Amino acid sequence: MTDGICFAGLDVRDRLEGFARTPFPLGADISLDGVRLSQATQCVTFREQRYDFGRAELNTVLEFRIGDATARLDVLQFCSHLLPTIALQEIRVTVDRAADLIVSVGLDPTGVEGRGEYVDRPSGKVTPDGPEGLLVWHSHGDVSTCGLAHRSELLGASDARRSQWKCLLHKTWTGCCGTRSNCSARSAPA
Repeated sequence: MTDGICFAGLDVRDRLEGFARTPFPLGADISLDGVRLSQATQCVTFREQRYDFGRAELNTVLEFRIGDATARLDVLQFCSHLLPTIALQEIRVTVDRAADLIVSVGLDPTGVEGRGEYVDRPSGKVTPDGPEGLLVWHSHGDVSTCGLAHRSELLGASDARRSQWKCLLHKTWTGCCGTRSNCSARSAPA
């Protein structure tokens, strides 16, 4: 391959070099009244999905119902035509009654062979607009490395509490080896 970027790694079965995957940059999970969407997919109703080829935007609408509370998730994902390594996601959550809500976003390594290495302040300084999670991903066999970063912003919940999480073990998004930012709040109906 010339004039391009190739991320390579060793196949876990035959140890031959080839294409390797990186962690998913738009990992997300929602918790409603203590129940995580990723652990209760039977409580999710798919409502709509649209793709705008001209803008490279994917819009997905879901409803997540736990007990008497229903959260509507409107997820917009964008991948730049000019800079395809830039991926963005907006998650709008509205609820039909007061409920405890946690939105988790970050880098999801589920099912990806390799290992993560965390980098704190690679520039040597802390800035308010800097990334919340920085991860150098090593492909299986350490053939290639790739840098990933994520940043989140929460709007519309003045009482929200934020926390950050990272793990050095390679398991799953729900277990380990990603970076994640959590925003939790008591939500009110829209």
